[in-house]
Amino acid sequence: MSKFCPLYSSSSGNSVFVSSGDNAILLDVGASAKGIFEQMQNLNLDTDSVKAVFLTHAHIDHCKSVKTVCEKLSVPLIATQKTIDVLETQNKISGKMQVIPLESMTDVANFKIDYFYTRHDCDGSCGYVITLPDLRKIAVCTDLGIMEDHIRQKLNGCDLIYIESNYDINMLKAGPYPPETKARILSDDGHLSNIACAAELPEFLKQGTVQFVLGHLSQNNNLPTIAESCSERTLNLTGAMRNRDYFLNIAGVIGEKVFYL
Repeated sequence: MSKFCPLYSSSSGNSVFVSSGDNAILLDVGASAKGIFEQMQNLNLDTDSVKAVFLTHAHIDHCKSVKTVCEKLSVPLIATQKTIDVLETQNKISGKMQVIPLESMTDVANFKIDYFYTRHDCDGSCGYVITLPDLRKIAVCTDLGIMEDHIRQKLNGCDLIYIESNYDINMLKAGPYPPETKARILSDDGHLSNIACAAELPEFLKQGTVQFVLGHLSQNNNLPTIAESCSERTLNLTGAMRNRDYFLNIAGVIGEKVFYL
């Protein structure tokens, strides 16, 4: 049985656990190492099963504890070469760590790893498609800026898609952020809004995805109920019924649920 669990999911910290059998990987470690290990313990996830840490990009809410986690677990860090270059300037790579450019590998343990570049404003930013031993696929797709055709092609046919539904447009515009920060979030190099996220889901459903997990919700510019209702309403307009034709969940700021595939 395979497991998918967002350990942390918000604009302040992100980390995802994926396992199949006795093997697991972490995608992003944007919380403290202590917090990540405690979350795994709380959810009965085995730290010894982790074989590698993958990063989507080098923003602090995705890479905060990369050095500590990799050293404590004695596992390699895998990321795009551009992300590795940024991490080196941030002093987040030590001589004790094994570092592998994502472009030079295709699988870890019993997972086949594919990736796609995103427009997010950080050099080397990417998302992942993980193929499990039984050939089912999980996509981790956050920090997009905008959805592009090459990303849609990668996500089509995935069994579970973890996708960002970062902000409510009205909340962002009326919120306390300075104009330049609002402009960044709204730009093609920022994040997907609830509306932009929801607009993508019907086609993914048509292509075979049955599980959607909305993640990376802003704690200042969004509410889980708003993100959830936006996606559910858009999917239901196609005639699909929740919990019959598809499953929709929200990743909490601190993970509380393990999804089984």
